[in-house]
Amino acid sequence: MPRILSGMRPTGPLHLGNYMGALQNWVRLQDSYTCFFTIVDWHSLTTDYADPSSIRENILEVACDWLAAGLDPARSTLFIQSLVKEHAELHLLLSMVTPVSWLERVPTYKEQQQQLSEKDLSTYGFLGYPLLQTADIVVYKADAVPVGEDQAAHVELTREVVRRFNHLYGPVFPEPRTLHTEAKRIPGTDGRKMSKSYGNAVYLKDDPETVRKKIKPMLTDPARKRRTDPGDPEICPVFDLHKAFSPPETRDWAAAGCRSAGIGCLDCKARLIDHMLEALAGIHARRPEFANHPDTVWDILLDGSNKARAVAQATMDEVRAAMSARGHEDPLLDIVTDEEERPTIPEGVESTLPDDVPRILLPLFEGPLDLLLYLIRREKIDIHDIPIAPITRQYMEYLDLMTELNLDVAGDFMVMAATLIHIKSKMLVPVDPTEAPGEEETEDPRAELVRRLLEFQRYKEAAGILHQQAQIRAATWTRPDTVLPTLDDEGVEMLEAGLFDLVAAFKELLERRRTLLAHEVDTQGQSVESRMEELLALVKEGESLEFMELFQSLQTKGAMIVTFLALLELIRLKRVKVYQRGMFGAIRVFRPVGPQEGAPRLAV
Repeated sequence: MPRILSGMRPTGPLHLGNYMGALQNWVRLQDSYTCFFTIVDWHSLTTDYADPSSIRENILEVACDWLAAGLDPARSTLFIQSLVKEHAELHLLLSMVTPVSWLERVPTYKEQQQQLSEKDLSTYGFLGYPLLQTADIVVYKADAVPVGEDQAAHVELTREVVRRFNHLYGPVFPEPRTLHTEAKRIPGTDGRKMSKSYGNAVYLKDDPETVRKKIKPMLTDPARKRRTDPGDPEICPVFDLHKAFSPPETRDWAAAGCRSAGIGCLDCKARLIDHMLEALAGIHARRPEFANHPDTVWDILLDGSNKARAVAQATMDEVRAAMSARGHEDPLLDIVTDEEERPTIPEGVESTLPDDVPRILLPLFEGPLDLLLYLIRREKIDIHDIPIAPITRQYMEYLDLMTELNLDVAGDFMVMAATLIHIKSKMLVPVDPTEAPGEEETEDPRAELVRRLLEFQRYKEAAGILHQQAQIRAATWTRPDTVLPTLDDEGVEMLEAGLFDLVAAFKELLERRRTLLAHEVDTQGQSVESRMEELLALVKEGESLEFMELFQSLQTKGAMIVTFLALLELIRLKRVKVYQRGMFGAIRVFRPVGPQEGAPRLAV
């Protein structure tokens, strides 16, 4: 089916004008189109940037009205604009190719500046909001946009921007057409256009008694001062409401009775109220259910936002490819291709990488749960309510990346991938309609995963505390019990270096050489044992070597880690000793002459 998109600003609960002018039509369009309906909270900031405190509350009000009116999350994607960041990215990119004069000529730009003269609208955001609307539309490649006549100019701007973009970068976006919504004049209770700002609105959330109280004192034809005075229904605001809610026979009755003074205004309003309440009965019945369960409404919006984002992300992949603007999409992945940006290799050190191969820096995770926690934090997801489909997709993207880089993907990562797919499939299984009400509900398939994530998160926080304590301990120097013999020519005493001293020195070394350490796969696969033999050959008996010199010729993080582990093993076997020159001097590795007492032989 063709795709449409439309949206509403969250300025408060919806009134009859919003319903008859747009929402009622949206409900009908669900049968013929793939529908995306968005609450455009960023658009609210274009005029109400000074006080955005009510936006969240208003989002909920609008969503309740949508659902009560008949928008179905199973048939339409209902979402919040600001939860799909691709809107902002596309708006930025489109602003690079859109002339300012195109925005200044949009009719509503100066009209709203005049109507809202009490606000300072001389802002970039207000000038550019029609272009943000363009991004809203084309990021979903909408074929059509249902709007009234007052918004038709915005759709035409969208078409112009699309033509310019496609001309510059190739055919990426379709040109959306305008689906004109039949305009119905919905007056407020004072005869002016129904508006929240005028205080003359009848809201969808108003109960039947409130509707009666608002309609009964409503202004009518001013010529009918007395019951016996004839009137003109064409200038009566009540008759405009009859046109919107009453059947033809009632409209004919009201028009004839008004012109002949055969009926009074209260009689006319009473019949109107009956038809209005009949038309709004479904909304009045459904809305309290949603209003009393706001968590359900938020879940619907969050789920819809995730679905919308998947579509928007696919579009942005095409846009970036067309504009050759693919950047670093994730802070975890850093690809350096420009020659001047490549890390500088120290003189005398040979690089094992060809010049035409970009360096790829990809820090490893501490396991699949660590990767999942990273994705959950990055997307700001409630860990107790994980949207399993997008998380599974993003998790698999990282595994694909690791595979493409020829990194060894541990078995537990693959097991977690299978677990996520299994959970996703279980959540797609429909509820058994034959299940008797009151039976115990099946546990959420995500429950065990959430429990494991929370447990891992606690362990990780505890590990962080222990690591911090280790850093404090490493930074606190304690004089050893035994002062070792002098080992240098200047007579400076050498103090034995502890494990924390070595770890701190190794960490400092990694930090210094971080930009040089690409994450590579060592096809030779050097073992700790073979590196131990190399270190013994490097440090002659009765001589010492600075700690840093052991790592000087190494190019990868893996090789440095193997070297450090080999050094620790040699220390454990008493084949070498490690001293520190003075209290805060450099660390040196000393190889004693001959076998040491209690030192086992090195088996290779």
